[in-house]
Amino acid sequence: MIATEIKKRYISSSNAYEKASLITALQHHTGSFDFVEEHLLKTDTLVIRSSCASALVQMHYENEFTKADKKRFLTTFQKVIDQGDAAVIGTMSGALADTALG
Repeated sequence: MIATEIKKRYISSSNAYEKASLITALQHHTGSFDFVEEHLLKTDTLVIRSSCASALVQMHYENEFTKADKKRFLTTFQKVIDQGDAAVIGTMSGALADTALG
């Protein structure tokens, strides 16, 4: 599966910009939510954090994103608020404000 290969490449890479691009490549694969969330919450590298937040927001727009996934998104958002990263909070809050997402 392509997502698995992308994750392997992410783990083996030492380049933050490559990692950010690889996370972006996962944005339409809702099955990668846990992976993206993990790296959002554990990295201190801003470009990776921003890419993770954007990828999670994009996943929120996918048809496969379930009510349970939306609950997980909210839990992740709370953790991000607790971390205090204003850019990531702003990125993720856009999805919460979008009435089309329910």
